[in-house]
Amino acid sequence: MEAETQSNGMAPVDNEASDAEVLAHVSQGDSAMFRVIVDRHARRLHAWAWRYTSSDEDAEELVQETLLRAFRSADKYDPSRPFVPWLFTILANLCHNWHKSRRAASSLDRESDDGGKLLDTLPSAGTGPESATLDNETVSEVRAAVNALDETYRPVFLLYYFEEFSLAEIARTIGIPVGTVKSRLHNGGKKLAELLARRAAP
Repeated sequence: MEAETQSNGMAPVDNEASDAEVLAHVSQGDSAMFRVIVDRHARRLHAWAWRYTSSDEDAEELVQETLLRAFRSADKYDPSRPFVPWLFTILANLCHNWHKSRRAASSLDRESDDGGKLLDTLPSAGTGPESATLDNETVSEVRAAVNALDETYRPVFLLYYFEEFSLAEIARTIGIPVGTVKSRLHNGGKKLAELLARRAAP
């Protein structure tokens, strides 16, 4: 049975369609197709926003605003640009504004039961957190320390270690040179080590 052509003249979207193809349908007036984008990416966006804010409520609001802005900008999206970094750029900007308005200190959990050495707990460059043999308690400690970093370093560490973005993708998402990304990972690592050491101190 042949697939029917939609009223906007475009072929129906199936589950194999790329994000760019889905967004093209949305930009042509098929707003219901944006549900595909929501289903594919909302959970990952929420996980990142929660790590940034340590608040389910704030994370949910940030994700909803991110998706709303993506929907409204569907006709402006450049399909030659990777979709996920584009989407996370929107979220990163919103998180930055959230931080400025709330100063984050009141909602970030800066306490942990124990610490540990950074070099023993953070995964090595390019491996991602899943490949490291860390127990849940240690992972929680590292995440708490990342949350305690200031605005300069936190987004870089969240994107690199928890979302496994490449250096180039982080640079595009945050809007800084790749060299600056490397510098922030290096200098931020020292600050994380200090935070973990202080938490481990009796």
